[in-house]
Amino acid sequence: MEKLTRERRSYSPGPLGLGSLELDVMLFIWKREENGENSTTVKDAFRVFYAHNDLTYTTVRTVFHRLEKKGTFNGWLRHIKQKGRSTITQHDQEKKLASKCLTGLSLSFLMVISRAR
Repeated sequence: MEKLTRERRSYSPGPLGLGSLELDVMLFIWKREENGENSTTVKDAFRVFYAHNDLTYTTVRTVFHRLEKKGTFNGWLRHIKQKGRSTITQHDQEKKLASKCLTGLSLSFLMVISRAR
């Protein structure tokens, strides 16, 4: 019997401070909001991600919970379906990450200069 294998996805923070699957889901949510959708359900995302990545519903739901904990998604439960909206725009998330990077670089630069003296 042939073993089913799934591609392993990185959960370490990548672009915008999100894991790769988290980023994919947020891009999906942001795109829906750009198209005028008021909210996104786990089921909405599941339909798209199952078709392309063979992910289970619980995996997608877990990603929504992680995004909520990170403060990038505000979800609520209604009739057992979780739905919600992003709490930050893609542009603002990019600015936030850029600011963090620049602050880190500035601090590193200052430390190097102070050691050189």
